[in-house]
Amino acid sequence: MKKSARRLLALLLCLALLLSAAALCFADVGGGAGDGDFGGGGDWGGGGDWDDDWGGGDRSTGGGGSLSLEDIVIYIIIFAVIFVVYTIWQKLKQKFGWGKPRRTVVTAKSLPALQPIESYVNLDPGFRAADLQQKLSNLYVRMQQDWTAKDFSPMRPYFSDAYYAQLERQLETLTKQGRTNYVDRITVLSVELLGWMQEGGNDHIYATVKTRIVDYTKDDATGKLVSGSDKAEKFMTYRWHLVRPTGETTTQQGGVRSLSCPHCGAPLNINETAKCPYCDSIITVEAKDFVITEMDAISQVTNR
Repeated sequence: MKKSARRLLALLLCLALLLSAAALCFADVGGGAGDGDFGGGGDWGGGGDWDDDWGGGDRSTGGGGSLSLEDIVIYIIIFAVIFVVYTIWQKLKQKFGWGKPRRTVVTAKSLPALQPIESYVNLDPGFRAADLQQKLSNLYVRMQQDWTAKDFSPMRPYFSDAYYAQLERQLETLTKQGRTNYVDRITVLSVELLGWMQEGGNDHIYATVKTRIVDYTKDDATGKLVSGSDKAEKFMTYRWHLVRPTGETTTQQGGVRSLSCPHCGAPLNINETAKCPYCDSIITVEAKDFVITEMDAISQVTNR
């Protein structure tokens, strides 16, 4: 039996004992009227002001004021019913998870052997872990906003070709269905860089990103909620996989990544847009900077 149920049972028993004791006490007082304070000639006597207020009736607690055995039984039954209903409710909550956060955990792929992220500066003197963490945090917020707007092209520079194409196909499917996936109240709780490794001519960095969002989908024509909840918060944990060609290093030019458009040669601030403002070409920095090649959701807790 749970602690809360045991407490309720103890309270029920205590109330039953108190009611029994009170009933005996009231019976004694009502039957002993006479020479004491509650007698006929005292302050509570027959001729005082209380007679006028109460119509002259007998104020002894004997008659209608005492608790009979039937009254005690009724009170015990009431508290017993409350206890039974409470116990059933607790069991139903436990069985169906009512009122509790719903947790979904996905078995993530095992990580390869990683070097400490602090040692990556030996390969890239301009690398700063805090800068990358801030960049990933900002990217998460921006990508959710662009996803809801159903225009994911500004995110093109930050994803590998294959992964960007996969996300675009998902967004196209939503558009064809006449639906919008809303992601609101976006908060990035933490970004942890797990470590780095080299493989296949690339540098790889793995990160854990923890966020809080409200995620739901509506029909564009009717505004009807199709899936998710526009009230319940989701606490998400992702594992991100970042890739950059080995040998590339971080360049700091005003805190942003500067490139030239490969189509028209115009200078670009790649942190502001993925589209050349001069020729409207979509630009990728896959060959120069870290890009996201996987975002696996490994845990989800939904407050209901």
